[in-house]
Amino acid sequence: MRSPDLRDMEAPVRVITQRSNHVGTKDRASNRAQDAKGRVKEAAGSVTGNRDLKNKGKTDQAKAGMKNTGEDLKDAGHKVKDAVTR
Repeated sequence: MRSPDLRDMEAPVRVITQRSNHVGTKDRASNRAQDAKGRVKEAAGSVTGNRDLKNKGKTDQAKAGMKNTGEDLKDAGHKVKDAVTR
């Protein structure tokens, strides 16, 4: 029995799949909703003179902004990973 020759072997086929943006899109939509909710709370607090409500609105907006920044970082990391693995 003859040992296999490396020249006879085929190179493995690498399949590159595109990652799904579904989860990221869902997260970003949730963040936009939280930002909008914060804007409404802030406006309602301003109109009624309720400082607590106004501050809660600003907090909601800040949280949404931080979450969006996290999503941006995740996307950048995935792009770097994809560029390196190609």
